[in-house]
Amino acid sequence: MGWHLYLAGYIRAGTGEEGDAPRVLNQCLKWLKLGCHILWFPEGHRSRDGEVKRFKTGAFVAAKQAGVKVVPVAISGTPNVIKTRSLRYFFKGIRVQITLLPPFEVDGEPKAAAVKARDLVAKQVALQRATDPWEP
Repeated sequence: MGWHLYLAGYIRAGTGEEGDAPRVLNQCLKWLKLGCHILWFPEGHRSRDGEVKRFKTGAFVAAKQAGVKVVPVAISGTPNVIKTRSLRYFFKGIRVQITLLPPFEVDGEPKAAAVKARDLVAKQVALQRATDPWEP
């Protein structure tokens, strides 16, 4: 699996070690400047309770430096597909909703853009859950 990810241009997330942030940022900028899209999970990990947590700023720093827009994505239903600390996937009778929200530019501080994106995503996820008959 590692070779597949490497050949596909997968950008390995930072682990917090010294030099990780610049390495990840440089790799992202390389791909963004080539016109590629990057899927980034700004929470950094799965939420145990399904609630949208604080977004880290890395994606927004990269978007600002590359001069590209951010497209927030609201995803709900995934905690039912793979339970925390499990390697088993459950697809039967599961509904996952994915909504692409309006793109926006990172004009000011990346932290403000992260808060904006998080708020948009949290609002949409709450709406998806409230109107989804499959949600428990």
